[in-house]
Amino acid sequence: MNIRKILENRGIVVEQWPHFRSFVPGYYPWTISEEEAKLVTAALDQAFDVARRVREGELSLPVFPQDEKMFAHIGEKKDGNVVWRDDHVPLAELEAEEKAPTYELLVDPKLIEMVKNIGQVYHGSIEFDAGYINRPVQDKRGERPYFPTFVLAVDVNTGFIIHNDLLPIENVAMRVQKAF
Repeated sequence: MNIRKILENRGIVVEQWPHFRSFVPGYYPWTISEEEAKLVTAALDQAFDVARRVREGELSLPVFPQDEKMFAHIGEKKDGNVVWRDDHVPLAELEAEEKAPTYELLVDPKLIEMVKNIGQVYHGSIEFDAGYINRPVQDKRGERPYFPTFVLAVDVNTGFIIHNDLLPIENVAMRVQKAF
C-alpha cells in the first residue's frame, strides 16, 4: 500500500506531498528504494493508527517520558505476519553510547613491513588525513551520486604535499589504508 492510499483511506486530503529521501553515509541524498518505501509506508500507517487511538481516547501518551521509559509501537513477525503492540522502552536503550568503530586491517602484510622501514629512511613528520569532499560525484548518469574520500599526506616541516588522492566509495577502508 502506498502513502497516498494510506492517507486517502483515512479520509485525509493532502494537496502538498512530502518528499522522502534516502540518507546513506557517503552517498548523496537520493530517492528512496522500494524497500525503504515499504518501511516508510509501514511507519506512516502505524503512526496514523496510534494518532487515531489517541484522538478517540483509546490510548493516552504522556508529554514527557515517565519512569525513564518512552512509549513505543513495536512490530514483531509472527507466522509470516507483522503483529504490532504498544510498549514502553527504557530511555537508556534509545540513548546507548555509540562505540568507536573498529576497522579490520585490510592491506597486505608485506606493505606493512615496508611502511615500518620508512621511519628509518625519512627523518621528518608526516600528517595524514582522509575525509569526504562535500561535492558529490556521479560515475554514470542515473546512478546515485556519492561523496568521494580525499586523502592527503603532508610533510609537517615544509608543507610539501607528499601524497593526495580522490577515492571512490567502494572498498574505501581498504583504499584509505593503502593510501596511508
